[in-house]
Amino acid sequence: MKKNACSKMIYALAASCALWLTAPSSATILASDDFSYADGALAGQSGGTGWAGEWFGNGNVAASSAVTLPEDPAYRQLNSLISHTAGTSVYAAFDIATPIDVPLTYIGLSFLNEFGGEEVFIGKTYFESSFGIDWTGYGAIASGSLATSARLVAEFMFGAVSTTINLYIDPTGYASTAAVSFTADTASLGDNWGYVRLASGGPNDPIQGTFDNLVIATDKTQVGIPEPSSLLMFLFTPLLLLAKRKRA
Repeated sequence: MKKNACSKMIYALAASCALWLTAPSSATILASDDFSYADGALAGQSGGTGWAGEWFGNGNVAASSAVTLPEDPAYRQLNSLISHTAGTSVYAAFDIATPIDVPLTYIGLSFLNEFGGEEVFIGKTYFESSFGIDWTGYGAIASGSLATSARLVAEFMFGAVSTTINLYIDPTGYASTAAVSFTADTASLGDNWGYVRLASGGPNDPIQGTFDNLVIATDKTQVGIPEPSSLLMFLFTPLLLLAKRKRA
């Protein structure tokens, strides 16, 4: 009797947890592009989702990756403006690669406002040897040497007064520690974001930057960072199996 009651309790607990873990999410992918184009000019390509038009400017496609030429950026307009509404978050993730660590160079992705002005830069800035985030009046750089390639995930958590900005470098899970973290006044964030720019180069040592697997979303899970429930599902699945075995 006690055995049956115990198995029923385990089954009910596991089933309710599974239902909670599989509840629908309100997370949204705002824009994405995996650059699966034929080798050649990036301008005129229109794949992916969440865009208002084709890539324009410069840049090439090689081995299904976007390659920006030195001092010749590539641009694309977002289908909807990204606002800085308090209580919302935006995540921008992409693979980035640079052949060498040259101080007088830059390589990264920028969000431009609806008028074309740069608002935030994610990547390697001038005179820095590591990845970071550069915001007008703010900015932070990760410690350590620059890897030749990485998966960067930038997190913007907008608040009414202040906004928290984090940068994850090759994150391995939901609890990954940000390599860069700082707070900016929300009032200083400028205009809504309307364009993405991919750029690389430098005045003395121009280099080509490579970008791939770009995703802009409203939740970590949409940019490849699993939420804790993904791990919990593995823990509760054995409970379901155990309960079913006891009931058999």
